Amino acid sequence: MFSAQNTEKAAGLVHLDARWYNPQTTRFVQPDLWNFSSTGLSKEIQHEVMQFAGLDLNQLLKDPGQQMRFGYVSHNPLSWIDPFGLAELVFVYDASEDDLSDLSKDVLSDAADSAGIDKIFITSTQRSAEDQAKIMYDYAKDRGTEEAYNLYKDAGDKVIDTYVEQTKSDAPSETVINQMASKIEEVGPSNVSSHISNGSKLQVVDVANNLIPEDKRDDFATAIQEDERVSKYLGPNTVPVDRAHHIEIPQNTECP
Repeated sequence: MFSAQNTEKAAGLVHLDARWYNPQTTRFVQPDLWNFSSTGLSKEIQHEVMQFAGLDLNQLLKDPGQQMRFGYVSHNPLSWIDPFGLAELVFVYDASEDDLSDLSKDVLSDAADSAGIDKIFITSTQRSAEDQAKIMYDYAKDRGTEEAYNLYKDAGDKVIDTYVEQTKSDAPSETVINQMASKIEEVGPSNVSSHISNGSKLQVVDVANNLIPEDKRDDFATAIQEDERVSKYLGPNTVPVDRAHHIEIPQNTECP
């Protein structure tokens, strides 16, 4: 079972705390308590959710409160989990569930449960040097090098220096990004971004703030900040362009 929960062998059902799941039919016995009407999200944000999660727009328009009420994580257990039969950790963009340990998932689920949130959307997990170079390239190109230097300091400045040097020589974008990735490796990946750290020691997660109901955002932030398993937390707008909850979770029993 994807969520490692207990199975009732006689009935052939899996107990997921809030509901019983039938693995033979791949459906829950009871309906999901979550639906769009219960989130308080605006229609614009609901459309973002549908776009990110790949939900059936036509079905939602016909019956927005009922879609997948008996299904398990919208029939996508490789990307989503629902350990309690209620909340889901939804991985969007390049975020991957494979990057997170059970410990990290527990931290996120516990904070969501504490805040009364049914679904949280994870936008970023671990990154390669190439991933980080692409992000920094796009940021410098879209926002300008002055903002990039303000955002990426110390070791990151050297990566932006590479961007400036390469773009002045009219190098193609692929070459610029490759050179930036090489510079990241040279100065030390974790010195540029904690997202490039060794995932067996530190796992880094960004959670989309605008996809959390507005009245629950502070509660989620408080739950994360009060969790002793979290070593570092940066809230949305800590830097001007960041709209995510940035969470760092050491992969041991003690925070450094």
